Amino acid sequence: MSLNKFHRSKILATIGPSSNNPEVFKQLLESGLNAVRLNTSHGSLESHKVNIKMIREVSPEISVLVDLPGIKIRTGNLEEPISVKPGEHVVFYYSELSSPDYQGISIPIDYKIVAKNVKEGSNIFINDGILHFKIDYIDDDGIIYSKVISGGLIESRKGINLPGMNLGIKVPTRSDIERINFAIDIDADFIAISFVSDRSEVHEVRKIIQNKTNKKIGLISKIEREEALMNFSGILEVSDGIMVARGDLGVEIAPERVPVEQRRIIYESNKFAKPVIVATQILDSMIRNPIATRAEISDIFTAVDQGADTLMLSEETATGRYPIKAVQVMHKTALEAHNQMRRREPAHYDSGLGGYVRIQELLGHAIKTMSYQARQAGNPAKAIFIPTRHGTTAKFIAKYRPRTPLIAASSDLKVIRNLNMVWGLHNLFIEVEKDEQERVYLGGLRSPLFKNAILLSVEKGLVEKDDMILVVSSSAVSPDSPTNLVGAFKVSDLL
Repeated sequence: MSLNKFHRSKILATIGPSSNNPEVFKQLLESGLNAVRLNTSHGSLESHKVNIKMIREVSPEISVLVDLPGIKIRTGNLEEPISVKPGEHVVFYYSELSSPDYQGISIPIDYKIVAKNVKEGSNIFINDGILHFKIDYIDDDGIIYSKVISGGLIESRKGINLPGMNLGIKVPTRSDIERINFAIDIDADFIAISFVSDRSEVHEVRKIIQNKTNKKIGLISKIEREEALMNFSGILEVSDGIMVARGDLGVEIAPERVPVEQRRIIYESNKFAKPVIVATQILDSMIRNPIATRAEISDIFTAVDQGADTLMLSEETATGRYPIKAVQVMHKTALEAHNQMRRREPAHYDSGLGGYVRIQELLGHAIKTMSYQARQAGNPAKAIFIPTRHGTTAKFIAKYRPRTPLIAASSDLKVIRNLNMVWGLHNLFIEVEKDEQERVYLGGLRSPLFKNAILLSVEKGLVEKDDMILVVSSSAVSPDSPTNLVGAFKVSDLL
């Protein structure tokens, strides 16, 4: 298959009732799916365990992200959805208590602490701001009386936002810790930390993982609070990746600020080679309709153009009517956006202020320049090959966004899964015996891993023997050293 048919920005899809059977899941993979999300705010851990078993059986190499609920306040369980109109009055009460003696509409919420942290005139938003209520008063029993400003349908387990309110709860919560342990048990590749405020909360999650396992689990910090924007540089430094969670973020701050912050977050994440995910309502209309709106297509294009590594689908694939079509639309649009992508100036994406801070950035500059010059000379390289032990060099090469397709090869399945959400990387898992894991990288261009990656690429039709390729590797002079060589070779000369 031609490398040019692969989209460079990756697709992360939430698994739910619409996508949790093997046949649909296989079609999602064929349509371009790269990673899956388990939203542990919904469904039981037992149901997620069933889903992960199916996912791993169908595709052992796909990445799995476990999304923690965090301190998200939600509506309680309702017998049926309730429609409310502007001007109507609604009361909110703690779901563990009896329903108040109130003749109108009463809605349970799952946090008792809420009544102590809001006041008269405060705003309540439900379902990413679609429904809006203004608080009239709070009685002595903690019952919140409110007036509907923007109406709609109130459903069970929908998120509630209280902009500007500090609930005094730190991440990870008790519920989060239970789900962190679940993520470890199922060998998840990433954990998404909801409602992060500062770097200390990321450290706390990492400590929990390290106390239980030595397995590598990437930590994705979800930026969805004002405090996270203020503390972003510290959060970015200690995270393995970032998610722009636009739903809650667009309620916590003014909606018109969200595109500005999205652009900033993507740029800073790109500079430090941290994968960045753009999420929420990307193809929201396709939950119900088979065709995306023009605005949604433009949203995908903009995110790719800004530098998003991964685009996330939520309800579109979890409960929507058209999960396969949603992934197909994402794939086609991301591919077109890549084809129209502007050339990235490498110096603007170096992580240091006064020059290169890592050898990988020096190599990234070199390979980007070689790729560009070869293309300008009319003899473009077919691919850039990156053998990788840990995935670091591959991420730093990818951040400069070379137009030449990238192929990363590793004998570590966890590394392959970790790279599935990094822009542009077509990943090859080279299976070897356990006791050969270290030896397989020795020898630079003559290493068993590199030779097997070339052979597999020819076999898959990714490259042909007469093609010219660029290579980032360790040299034959110092084959045991970290990556320190960039070269141009004919495929047949490496076999």
